[in-house]
Amino acid sequence: LVNNTNELGFKLRARLRPYYKNPLFIFLVKVYFRHLIGWIRKFVPLYGISAIVSITYRCQCTCVHCGAGLYRKNKDEELKPEEIFSLIDEIGRLGAAAIHFFGGEPLLVPELPRYVKRAKAKRLLASVDTNGLLLDEKKVLELKEAGIDVIRVSIDSPDPAEHDKLRGMPGVFEKGIEGLKFCKKHGLNCAMSLV
Repeated sequence: LVNNTNELGFKLRARLRPYYKNPLFIFLVKVYFRHLIGWIRKFVPLYGISAIVSITYRCQCTCVHCGAGLYRKNKDEELKPEEIFSLIDEIGRLGAAAIHFFGGEPLLVPELPRYVKRAKAKRLLASVDTNGLLLDEKKVLELKEAGIDVIRVSIDSPDPAEHDKLRGMPGVFEKGIEGLKFCKKHGLNCAMSLV
């Protein structure tokens, strides 16, 4: 169902592409974004919004550009699983379209597949951003079983040495690329997240 939904979105965009320069199409898109969305959000506050949920600040890397690294890495100060489940429920209830699990490194959180399942039960698209160190074939299959829609692996440079230097962790480039290959092998939508 997830792949079919994504395929439908791609097919719809492809069918609409010839109309992108049509004045009527442009007018309708402007009305939708300038007026209709605001009206809908009076009744469905998060209509069409993608929520980003940082489920941990912990990470194996020490990236030079990391914003999460500014926060404490004490696991006891993170949201508890029941708090994250409640947050997912609220995001779904308020009409969001998607939830992105972020961190730190979200694959360090053993409950992540359960969070993905809960998001899917609330009819949310679910994605995860990862450095790729823990994205082995077993983890890819576990996330696929949970219903993940997209896995994004951070790749900061096409040069492995430069990437690993920016991440402060040797071998992270190769592990990330390997994880992307496992996603492709098992039919999961995946992408590179570039900084």
